Formats: sequence, C-alpha cells, structure tokens
Amino acid sequence: MRSQPLTEGDSANTVPPEAPLVVPPLIPALATPPLPGPGNVWPAATHLVVGGDGRLRQSVQSTEISRCISDAVRLASSNIFFIDAFPSLHVQNQWLHQSLITILRDQGQKDPVVHEVDLRARQDNRYMSALISMVRYQLSSLLLSARFLNPIR
Repeated sequence: MRSQPLTEGDSANTVPPEAPLVVPPLIPALATPPLPGPGNVWPAATHLVVGGDGRLRQSVQSTEISRCISDAVRLASSNIFFIDAFPSLHVQNQWLHQSLITILRDQGQKDPVVHEVDLRARQDNRYMSALISMVRYQLSSLLLSARFLNPIR
C-alpha cells in the first residue's frame, strides 16, 4: 500500500520499499582515496594468486607484485642488518609494513600496475595483510638461509 497518492508517471504496479532508506553519517575527509563501492572490481593485475598448496607464494604472483615483494624484503632486511639484528616482533611488523608501503608508493609512481596494487593495499586491509605475509615469508627464508650459511660459533 502506498503512503502517497500516485503522481503522473507512477504506475499502480510500483512496489514500495520494504524499509526506510538509511543514510550513513558523514565521514570526515581522509587523506587517502575513498573506499571502493560494494560492486567495485579491482583490475585483474592486482589479484593475488594462490599456489597449488593453497598458500600465497611470491613465485606465482605477477612480475610487478613479485618485484615489489622482493624490493620490500631488501628494504626491511636493511633495517635488520644495519639497525637491529634481533628486533621484537612488533618492530619487525612495523618494518615490514613500512617497507612495503614505501616500495608500493615509489614503484606506483612509475608503474601503472603497481599504482593499482598500491591503491588496493591502501583500501583493503586483508589485501595488505596478504602482501605483508609474503614479504614476511621471504624475509624469514632469507634470514634462515643466512644463519645456515654463516652459523654463529
């Protein structure tokens, strides 16, 4: 049943909305781009590939994503080698996160694919976490291999 009379252009078959329209409160302007809408689809170049074992591996990612992960590992490992060889887990996480952000922003200025990866990482926390997990895995592998090659006696 309609609460208002029919007007010109209305049809008797129009179905009224079930619930009133709810408008979310205004969100203060952010320094980052706005979040994508619910139906927004990211470019295929930003998708992360899951390996045959069901895990994210750098080796199966696109060239651009793989390069960013490698560069982030190099940047994070420089902190380990030059600042603190045994950082706390909290500090390690900060370094990994900041290294990845730095690489994505820097490479995103030159490479349109990395620019899209950067935008997606800024807007999707799960995506950023997945990227960081690959950086963490590669860094752990690097540190383990360095310890086996040069064991402390």
